[in-house]
Amino acid sequence: MNLLLLILLFFAANANAVGSDEFLPADKAFKVTSRALSANSVAMGWEIAEDCYLYRHRFKIESLSPGIKVNDTQFPPGQAKNDHQFGKVEIFKKEVNVVVEL
Repeated sequence: MNLLLLILLFFAANANAVGSDEFLPADKAFKVTSRALSANSVAMGWEIAEDCYLYRHRFKIESLSPGIKVNDTQFPPGQAKNDHQFGKVEIFKKEVNVVVEL
């Protein structure tokens, strides 16, 4: 099986600590895991720190391996939120697990 490199690109704005004036660094707020499910799919998961969340619309998953393209990413339903900056959005708290189809 080819070694696949996937990266989640997100900005510091994705990490929100509820009720706090300071943001946790992304590496402390989110623990990322990944594993190959098959030659054409990868499971990725994020453990999200308490009082933090991820915006669904800010996820961007790409392959860094030449010739391997991300075809689809299957997300579970998130929680609706009326965000002061983005309006009506979908967020994930505690954890989110996705399947990335290659």
